[in-house]
Amino acid sequence: MNLFGMIYWVQFPNTSKPIRSDFFLPCESTLLDRSKVLSTIDEKLNSKKGIRTLALIGIGGAGKTTLARRYARSQQNSVVWEVNAESKESLIHSFESLAHNLSKEEQEKVNLQGILAIKELSIREERLLSFVKDKLREQDDWLLVYNNLDDMVQSQDYIPRDENTWGKGRVLITTTDSNIESNNFVDTAISIGELSSEDKLSLFIRIMNNQEEISKSKNLSEQTVMHPKNRTRG
Repeated sequence: MNLFGMIYWVQFPNTSKPIRSDFFLPCESTLLDRSKVLSTIDEKLNSKKGIRTLALIGIGGAGKTTLARRYARSQQNSVVWEVNAESKESLIHSFESLAHNLSKEEQEKVNLQGILAIKELSIREERLLSFVKDKLREQDDWLLVYNNLDDMVQSQDYIPRDENTWGKGRVLITTTDSNIESNNFVDTAISIGELSSEDKLSLFIRIMNNQEEISKSKNLSEQTVMHPKNRTRG
């Protein structure tokens, strides 16, 4: 309220701690330069408002997961979460973990425990999905990474599509299924080819150099500990 008795409503930015998966990656020094692909991913995922879904398609070992995690790590969304979509069971487990992290208030945690205690599997899954949708809809923006999604039929209920029920966000999928590009849930796709011979050699050299550096550091630490000046007198 100001001096003249008028009331102003001030909306403060959301300062709550972001909700993020760990997104494990190899040592930075062993990663190849994929900046062009990462830039393309960002461009395609931000080409429209609402929900945007991009699939990274390629054979196993092409680097899809590493690319997806590198991109996710660089994002500053309120929620950045990896979903293990390898099976229906792993997918549901990932949603349970996400639901726990989305539950901030004590009543929300109680409600979630009640959902997870439901014995009827189909009802429990339905309530869990609704809970996650409701919590994501409260967020300003989110990014969900579905890793190893090769069976869209069993997973499609868990893939965001409707902005009215899921809120606004982006979906990044890694898959070996080349037919996923024609699925209505996917807006666009990028084919990730097998690493070239040059890239494989470069990756091998980077890994070996990194192991050599680790070995040197370990030896130096051992020498420092064993040095007479650093020994503790009895």
